[in-house]
Amino acid sequence: MNNIFLKLFYIFAKIGGFTFGGGLAMIPFFEAELIKKYALITSEKFSNIVAISQITPGPIGINAATYIGYVNAGITGATVATLGLLIPSLIIVTMVNYYFNKFKENKLIESGLSGIRPAVVGFIFSAALFFANKALFSLQIIDKVPKKFTLIIRFNWQGIVIFIVVVILMKKFKLSVIWALTLSALMGLTFGYFF
Repeated sequence: MNNIFLKLFYIFAKIGGFTFGGGLAMIPFFEAELIKKYALITSEKFSNIVAISQITPGPIGINAATYIGYVNAGITGATVATLGLLIPSLIIVTMVNYYFNKFKENKLIESGLSGIRPAVVGFIFSAALFFANKALFSLQIIDKVPKKFTLIIRFNWQGIVIFIVVVILMKKFKLSVIWALTLSALMGLTFGYFF
């Protein structure tokens, strides 16, 4: 696909049409399509987009689509990417809403939905691994000779400290998400300045 607008619409329509479970479940699709397949953004920039999306109004998917579309093709690209993400979801939700009462007791539909639930958990777990690999540690596999490789694990001690502090404060003192994000940003700035 040479036309960037068609490419953006196609990629985001595919993500929007086949993602169940919300924004976090979209992250493996974003990684596969935007980072690995089409190289529209780096994994570091994408992880930053998702971090910023957590503190800005709106869902992760829409914020990411708008930003990635803008970076690759300006305001028109942002609009096309956002519409690509939204249109399939709107069509699916409209159809589900219309037919839900007719089929809510249908065993086939129930079986299909019960099959989707574990996949959604897997997508969210995959998203957690993606961010853990960026924030807490990095895994790198180096192929030296066929069928032999070296696995290098590098730990980000600052990220691990921030993670542990925030988890403890949220569990023990019921720290709100807003304060947890603010504290995390301040700790990150402090570590960046002194280390």
